[in-house]
Amino acid sequence: MMKMLVKHGPLCALRSAVMLRRNFDGVSKHLRVWSAGGVVKGLPGKDRRQIFSAPLRPINAESPASTTASSSSTSAPPPT
Repeated sequence: MMKMLVKHGPLCALRSAVMLRRNFDGVSKHLRVWSAGGVVKGLPGKDRRQIFSAPLRPINAESPASTTASSSSTSAPPPT
């Protein structure tokens, strides 16, 4: 489903379900959970539909803040 959002751009749950040949309820639930978790972005669309899109940056990419925080914690000397 994520590859489809990246390849085809923003889609509503119904269009995603049709393209995947899956049940609308299951696809819609997955997209809502992913949206709540920040995996995909949900935007209001027409007729109460929500349009879902893939994030602009890879999910597994570390932010600069998390990189510096993890490097500073590993360089600290052990307590004596």
